[in-house]
Amino acid sequence: MRPSEVLEKNREAIREATKRFNAPNPRVFGSFARREIFLKSSG
Repeated sequence: MRPSEVLEKNREAIREATKRFNAPNPRVFGSFARREIFLKSSG
């Protein structure tokens, strides 16, 4: 499963966790944030 799919699938849980832990501005980092996953071939 691609990172973008995992984020989309868990979007609501992520939002709930950020509210619970008072983290109003969560950040995505790593290859997903750098968009490297879009540059690699899927095969």
